[in-house]
Amino acid sequence: MAILSTPLTRPQLVNLVLFVSIITILLNIVEGILSMFFGRQSNSVSLIIFGIGSFVEVTSSALVLWRFATESSQETSMISMNHKDKYLDKERKATLGIGCLFILLALGTFLHAIISLTQKSHPDNTMSGIIISSISTVIMLTVYFCKRYLAVQLDSSTMASEAQCSLACIKITIVLFCSSLIYILWKKGWWVDSVAALIFCTFFSKEGIEMIYWANSESFDGGCNANGVKKVQDDVNSDDESSGTEGGQIHVIGEIEVEPVVEKMRQEETRSVETKWWGNNGTDVALENGTRNFVKNDYGNYMVKSLTIAVEPRYQRN
Repeated sequence: MAILSTPLTRPQLVNLVLFVSIITILLNIVEGILSMFFGRQSNSVSLIIFGIGSFVEVTSSALVLWRFATESSQETSMISMNHKDKYLDKERKATLGIGCLFILLALGTFLHAIISLTQKSHPDNTMSGIIISSISTVIMLTVYFCKRYLAVQLDSSTMASEAQCSLACIKITIVLFCSSLIYILWKKGWWVDSVAALIFCTFFSKEGIEMIYWANSESFDGGCNANGVKKVQDDVNSDDESSGTEGGQIHVIGEIEVEPVVEKMRQEETRSVETKWWGNNGTDVALENGTRNFVKNDYGNYMVKSLTIAVEPRYQRN
């Protein structure tokens, strides 16, 4: 896709987020209605759950709209510190909200599947599930990659959670397709449909717990890396061990120089910064990607120009 290789400004990226979210809402409303209708017609548990999942995606996309709608009306260069704090709070709430949606869906799916297994209910016709899941897979793959691109470029936890929601829908679609196909070929596999629904629970629970944990984490910074931000000290210590300066103490010297970048975004998805550190022997060593996300680039499009740190080893080299 051409859009994935073209550098865009933050306002353009935000507008693209709004556009993708609206399209996602409209598509999932149609998908959800059709899935639940044909699911009830064919008595398919997994197709009904798939339809419910579509409405979860609708709610998730609505949270994304809530997060970015205000920012789209502001000039990026004029965003104040108060607005930055407000956006960070929105990132946290939206991420938490999407995570809770995953947990609620997992609970509903589990109860519905258990009841169906107990009553030994089975779908009367799974052809509708095959058709819907086939079309949905193609659409959701395109939507997922677009959302993932936006999550990385905007470094947004909300957008990353939304991308994970789309990825979960893709997994659900694949399971729905496989369970429907199995029942066509093997009528005794009446239980496959409900077991497939239980598999959905695993996907929903895992994603939901991770999102809630990240949103409630003290290290939450609104970024799309739920594993936390890599610290300068961690990277330098790691490089320090390989270069022989074991146990070196790190001191930041000088100031971090930043400049606003409004008209263009950097193409590097990692938003790496230029970093140098000096060992005890005075040799300059370049440390690439050493301070990824050290200075956030969420709201004012700031980029780090340079950062100097010094390593003091515990022993003297000969």
